[in-house]
Amino acid sequence: MFPSNGQYLSGISPSSCECLDEDDPRAQTTCHVTVECEELILEPTDRGYFCTDTYQPDFCACTSAIHTDNEQGCLCDENEDVTFNLDDYIETKTCTGNNTIIGCSCAYNGLIQTEESKCSQLHNPDGCTPVKCFDKYQEFPCLCTQESLKDTDECICPSNDLASLHCVCSTTLEYIFYDCTIKDCQTNSDTTVTKYSCYCTKDNHPAKCRCPSLQQDLQGIPIEQCQCLDYNDAREDGACPITRLCQIDDNLSTPCLCSEEFYYDNCICATIFHPSTCECDISPNPSFDIKACDEVLKFEKLSTCDEETGYEGGDCKCADGQAPFDCTCPQNDDDDSYTKTECEDEKYSAIDYCDESDSPSIYPQSCICIDGNSPEGCVCLQNSKDLIGVPVAQCECCSTGDLRSGLTTPGADCPEYCTYNICNGSCACDSDQTDYTECQADKAYPFFIDCNGVHGSSVKPNTCKCIDGYTPTGCTCSKDAESLEGVPPEQCKCLDEDDPRAGTQITTCNNAS
Repeated sequence: MFPSNGQYLSGISPSSCECLDEDDPRAQTTCHVTVECEELILEPTDRGYFCTDTYQPDFCACTSAIHTDNEQGCLCDENEDVTFNLDDYIETKTCTGNNTIIGCSCAYNGLIQTEESKCSQLHNPDGCTPVKCFDKYQEFPCLCTQESLKDTDECICPSNDLASLHCVCSTTLEYIFYDCTIKDCQTNSDTTVTKYSCYCTKDNHPAKCRCPSLQQDLQGIPIEQCQCLDYNDAREDGACPITRLCQIDDNLSTPCLCSEEFYYDNCICATIFHPSTCECDISPNPSFDIKACDEVLKFEKLSTCDEETGYEGGDCKCADGQAPFDCTCPQNDDDDSYTKTECEDEKYSAIDYCDESDSPSIYPQSCICIDGNSPEGCVCLQNSKDLIGVPVAQCECCSTGDLRSGLTTPGADCPEYCTYNICNGSCACDSDQTDYTECQADKAYPFFIDCNGVHGSSVKPNTCKCIDGYTPTGCTCSKDAESLEGVPPEQCKCLDEDDPRAGTQITTCNNAS
C-alpha cells in the first residue's frame, strides 16, 4: 500500500512507490529534485532542494544556471530524470569531501587523486591529472584539444612533442612532463613566436611571448607586450599607474602613493593623502587624475588668508570669517570645518553686481556677472537666476540647475538636460541625476574606439570598447551584439537573447538564444 504521508517514503524504492512531484524525502537520493530552496522553510538539510539565484545554502542541488562556489558547494542530482545535462554541469564544479565525481575540479588535499579530474590552480595534489579543455574561458589547467572553442590560451601540451600543437609547457604540473620546460625567449623583439612558448625578457620580447609573473622580471618589457599588473607594477618611465602604498620609513626605492603611514617629500599624491610636497602621477592611467592633482597641489601650497590680507587677498586659502573675493576656496565639501559651499557663499555675499561703469575687463572676481553686464573676470553664480542672459562665452553652461537650459537667447542659451533616460543628440547630462554616469557614457559611446594593446590592463571609464582579446578593466561593453563574441561573460554580462557567445562553450551564456 502506498503511504499516505510522504515522510514514510524514506528508504522505499521508487519501483515500489513512485516519486512524488514535491515533498518527497527521497529527493536527490533515489528521486529527482523538483522544489527550490526557501530560507528557514525548505532547507537542503531536510531533503534535496534546488539552489536559487537568491538563496544558495551548502548542499543545495545544483542546476545548469546555479552552481555555487561556497565552502561546501552545491550537490549534483545524479537521478536519471534530472532536468539539465549532468555532464556539462560537472565540468564547472569543484570536488568537495567525498563528492568527487569524475570530471569535477580537484579541490582537496588528499595525496592521490585516483580518478581523472580537473586540477584547480589552488589545488593540484600529486596524481591530480588534468583532462582535455572544454571551455576556452575555464580557470584551471587543461590539455589542448586543437579545438579553438575549447582550448584556453594557456592549454598544456598533451605530450612532450612541442611541435605537435601550439601549446605551452605546464608551469604548475611539472610532474606530468619532466622534460617540457618554458625558457626565456632568444629571438628578436620584432619577430613572432608560438603563443606562450617562451618567456618575454627586457631584451627579447617577440609577439605572443609569455609574460613573466614576477614584477621585477617585467622591467624593460613594454606594456603593449605585457599589460600592467593590477598592483605594484613599477616599470620604469611611468608606463604603469602607481598602486603601491608607502610604508613607515619608506626609502622610496620604487614610487609609492602617500599614505597614513608615510606622507612626506616625494611620495606620489593620492586622492586622500596629498601633502604639498607630493608629486602627481604622470603615467597614462593614474589613480589620481593629473588635472585634479595639479589643482589640489596648487591649493595645498597656498598660505592661509588672515586679517592682514585685506580686500584683495591674492593667492591665499580662504578662511572662515576671512574670505577676500580673490582667495581660493577648498576643493570640495569634505572638510566639515569649512566647506567649499560655505566659502563661496561667504565670498560672493560681499561682492556687488557688475554695472555699466565697469570696464570690459575687471580685476578677477570683483563683481557678479548679470545680463547686460558681464565683463571678463566677473563671477558666475551657479544655480542662480542671475545667469539668465549672461553669454555662455563668459559663464559656461552648468552641469545642473542652469536656468539658461532650453532657452533660445542667442549666445546665452544652454542645451536642455536629458530626460527619461534618453541621453543622445544635443541634450546635456544633468549631474544631479542618479543616472548621470550612464548618461555620459551613452553620449560618449559613438566616439569610442576599440580597445587594443596600447591601452594596458586598465582604462578610464568611457574610453574604449571591449573586444575579443582586449578587455582591460574599465572598458565599455559593445552595444552591438556581434561585437561581444570572444569577450568573457564576467567582463560583459550575457544578453537575454541573441548573444553570439551562446553555444560556444561559454557556459554562462548557454541560456541565451
